[in-house]
Amino acid sequence: MIFREPVSFLRSYHLQLLKNAPAEGETVRYLGEALRLEPARRRGEQLPEGCLLPEFLYYTTDRLAYDVHYDRCAALFPEDQLLALVYDDFRRDNAGTVRRVFEFLGVDPSFVPDFGEHNTGGRAVRSRRANTWLHQLTTGWGPLGPVKPLAKAVLPRGLRRRLIEAAYRRFVYEDAQPLDPALAEVIRAAAHPHVAALGERLGRDLLAEWGYVSEVEVVA
Repeated sequence: MIFREPVSFLRSYHLQLLKNAPAEGETVRYLGEALRLEPARRRGEQLPEGCLLPEFLYYTTDRLAYDVHYDRCAALFPEDQLLALVYDDFRRDNAGTVRRVFEFLGVDPSFVPDFGEHNTGGRAVRSRRANTWLHQLTTGWGPLGPVKPLAKAVLPRGLRRRLIEAAYRRFVYEDAQPLDPALAEVIRAAAHPHVAALGERLGRDLLAEWGYVSEVEVVA
């Protein structure tokens, strides 16, 4: 398992849900509004149309409960079968962290994969309808099941790839807006006890590493 600082994680997670299919996706584009709706959604109200997995939308009450998720795994598996990582370590040292994972899995630790930047959180979905339409057009999978992809049937591969990328840039995606600092503080407050508890389990001061205030400062 790998744990990421809660503010950056929740922003990235919300952007991903906006891209997901309706069954497990999100339709509220502003994260602050999605957090406000969380109590109602836990009651089964104001869920996105077609949502089959409402627990994916329990942002602060479930997604940020890092210690709870860790304990759930620790209750099921022996300690030597658990490897808990911190995302910052991976970002600082891709190769070293991957090597650690390979050693844990018992596979060749000398193998070096091709590292690159992926899913950097710079894009947000502008239109879910356009996203669904383009997905069916290019892959053949959509709400009505598999069909022959029109783009594949009539366009050469190179041209098809360039046109698809241009269509997604023009009709589906837009630059993601930076997170409101006030909303970031709301997320930090909700995550604070979980960050402290996870740090105890991992033997690390994650509050300090992630720049969170101490419990004393919160009370004051």
